[in-house]
Amino acid sequence: GNSGLIFVPLLGALLLLLPLTAHRAREGDWQKRGIDFSEDIRTDLALVAVPLAFALVLAAALTPSFSVRDIVSFVQHWNAQPSTAGNRFESLGLQPAPRATTVFDELRTPGLPRQHLIGAGPELSEQLALIVHSDDFRAGPPAGISGAADVPRYYWRSATFDYYSGRGWSSGVVEIDDYKAGAAIDVASPVQRRVHQEIQVENASAGHLYAAGALASVDRDFKIAWRGAGDIFSADVASRNYRVESFVPLATENDLLAAGNNYPERVRATYLQLPPDLPPRVLSLARDLTATAATPYERARALENYLRTFPYTLDLPAPPPTRDVVDYFLFDLKKGYCDYYASAMVVLARAAGLPARLVIGYASGGYDVPNARELVTEAEAHSWVEIYFPKYGWIEFEPTAGRAPLDHSVEINPNLVAAQNANRDSDGGSMNELANFLWLLLVALALLPVLAALGFAADSWRLEHMPPVRAIARIHNRLRHFARRLDLPVTDGATPYELAAVLGAHLSELEQSDYLRHWYATARADVSALSELYVRASYSAHPLEKSEAVRAARIFRGLHWRLWFAWLWQQQQNIFRTPRGQQLHPKTAPAQTLEFL
Repeated sequence: GNSGLIFVPLLGALLLLLPLTAHRAREGDWQKRGIDFSEDIRTDLALVAVPLAFALVLAAALTPSFSVRDIVSFVQHWNAQPSTAGNRFESLGLQPAPRATTVFDELRTPGLPRQHLIGAGPELSEQLALIVHSDDFRAGPPAGISGAADVPRYYWRSATFDYYSGRGWSSGVVEIDDYKAGAAIDVASPVQRRVHQEIQVENASAGHLYAAGALASVDRDFKIAWRGAGDIFSADVASRNYRVESFVPLATENDLLAAGNNYPERVRATYLQLPPDLPPRVLSLARDLTATAATPYERARALENYLRTFPYTLDLPAPPPTRDVVDYFLFDLKKGYCDYYASAMVVLARAAGLPARLVIGYASGGYDVPNARELVTEAEAHSWVEIYFPKYGWIEFEPTAGRAPLDHSVEINPNLVAAQNANRDSDGGSMNELANFLWLLLVALALLPVLAALGFAADSWRLEHMPPVRAIARIHNRLRHFARRLDLPVTDGATPYELAAVLGAHLSELEQSDYLRHWYATARADVSALSELYVRASYSAHPLEKSEAVRAARIFRGLHWRLWFAWLWQQQQNIFRTPRGQQLHPKTAPAQTLEFL
């Protein structure tokens, strides 16, 4: 999680200490053996070690934690041969997939539906993915004003998945057929209506065909990947601008309540599949949630309402490779993003006897009322659920808590305009916030050494140009402040000599460390010299010379950064719960993992 970010600066410090201490040990060995060497080696080492440590810290911040399984899957993915018809897509990216050779193979690569969002710049979620015109959209006053246009809420389907393995979703592509522009695809049920749409693809993946509901025809040449008779996995069109006709269900809530469960045999055989090793408690939960539901529609609503109580978040660890994803989400995580919600509802629905499938594409975007069009951004990249109802076909359900629920009570809900703009799926939006945070963190890390150096230089210049008594008094107050930061036993009434003794003793402890001896060799003497100058400035009848104040400022300039590092070193020991005085060797420090989405 984001709590691991506190270890980033400590990691950088330790990465710098490792080569420096190793070189210090080599110098000691060379001196014992009488080998002559140049001190310029230290400068050369610093020129290599500092950029390398900075690069490693950046890599740690930008790279999520990898497991051995992740690495093996990555290697297998790049070495895989082109897929055959029986290969399967893993929606959650938990299993290796074939190298992409067609748009359908691309759908089978790990990480969908938001692979194109992860790791991109913070502006990506605001980029337009699709611009959609439809005969169902009409112009009118802005939302919230009397007479505002009624806007149907469509989800723009790209692909559907039927097979759940316990680790992710896949689809066996049986056959890919080519169609000429205008060719009719008859997959509609008797109780559906035809919808005309004009799709303009902006930044969405090229080649994927998006449509509301079941595809009927396209005004360009296109391809369809069939899973079986009347069952489309996905469609491909080469153009970025096309007109498409599709069928959407004409079913109200009362219709669905009365639909019954007389499912076709093909639907039963394909969409009630569950893995044989599905944990029993998932089956028990499905039965418990639907025990009092009298109809399939009521069972579906009960599952949807239960899942919508889970908090929405993108800040999650990767699922354990040996765990069932849905079981892990329902009983351990109890929070997640749309992939988890949709996967859980499909599995629970099947366990309750409801044919269900997982769908990916884009959810409804913001409605541009004056131009009667829908603007779909990358923030709407989404996964949702479709459940089969006899006579009406596949009906959409929205289990993700980050979006408004779908209303089946009427065909078109006139009150959804404001809700669409205010309740967008945050799959892309939350990623945008995380990306902004990471970039700000990295910029801060990159600028921190520069800002610190400039701050030290400006402070030293100011001290050198202050009146001598005032400069010495300010330096003494800073020494007292650092003593308090280091939790040293210094009372408000402590004399300058008592302060010097306590602070000097603490710095001497650091001087005894093999790692820090070189940096703190003169620290105690510097503290004593500054305290002596403060006593003279405060109690002597002879005022300090300007040159002495300048010398004090320069001594403090060299001591200042060492005091800050002493404080950071103490915080590191506190984090690792190391008692004061005990050496914390980097090789024996507890392993810390930096987690990023």
